[in-house]
Amino acid sequence: MPDYHGSVILTYHSVNHPSQPFIYPDNIVSVENFRAQMAYLSSQRTILSLEELVWCLKDEQEPPSDSVVITFDDAYHDFYLNAYPILRELGASCTLFLITGLLGDGTPKWDDWIAQLVNETEARSLNIRLGDREITYPLGSAVNKRRCIVELVRTFHGLTEVELLPAIARVEDALRHGRDMTSQRVSLRWSEVLNISKETQLVSFGAHTRTHPNLLDVCVERADEEIASSKREIEQALGRQCSFFSYPYGVFDERIKELVRRHGFLAATTTIPGSISPGTDPFELRRVCAPNQALDDFISLLAKFDRGSY
Repeated sequence: MPDYHGSVILTYHSVNHPSQPFIYPDNIVSVENFRAQMAYLSSQRTILSLEELVWCLKDEQEPPSDSVVITFDDAYHDFYLNAYPILRELGASCTLFLITGLLGDGTPKWDDWIAQLVNETEARSLNIRLGDREITYPLGSAVNKRRCIVELVRTFHGLTEVELLPAIARVEDALRHGRDMTSQRVSLRWSEVLNISKETQLVSFGAHTRTHPNLLDVCVERADEEIASSKREIEQALGRQCSFFSYPYGVFDERIKELVRRHGFLAATTTIPGSISPGTDPFELRRVCAPNQALDDFISLLAKFDRGSY
């Protein structure tokens, strides 16, 4: 009998041009790479819906060998423009996790706002105090700007919510120089979510909280409301059950897991890399972050997640 290979859940965020200035660059997979990856998965792998995978786990069955599940976090507008047409053409199912509080006007998440501030500034450098350190980032080239964006976002990920807002404000003050910079729309709107929901059953919709906080960094009442309100808003808007949750930043503990379970979700996804096999806790589903890489590298990455090889 051939070795069994566990199922892999892939995570995408933005499908766009890698130099798109209003989106955090590490979240982008190019349209060309995404198309090649989806064509490969459609022809060489079994694409399952997240629901199909979870029911395999609940029935204690092995998912089909070499199967994959496609997921998108954050619900970028370019899902509608770039990813959805490719998925529809290939008949590939996916789950799109919505940050419901951003769907009214397409407001960006804070990491995308940092990308816009840095890319749009006329300043030649950024001088900012972070904790007890004074840091200077040169901004004279696209390479320098990307380095600044990535380093700022990685540093800010370590801040509490109370610390984060003042840190972002310091970046704004340093880079705007009195200029008015209106945040660009990068998120889907409810009207587009509704259009997708009406057009196809290929896309299912999961909850990713209302405002995308680190749920370990807020009080239990706030965490509970973020989880409950995102599920409620999706179900009211679409008229269908919302059964799946994605932990913001992939972080959780037993308290957060219990809140998610209590609100009637069937499963939740993390950012912990790994594959899925019988016995996997459905509220700790591991995922593989899809790389912005050519097809051969993408295939090699998937091969690493064969059982026992990661």
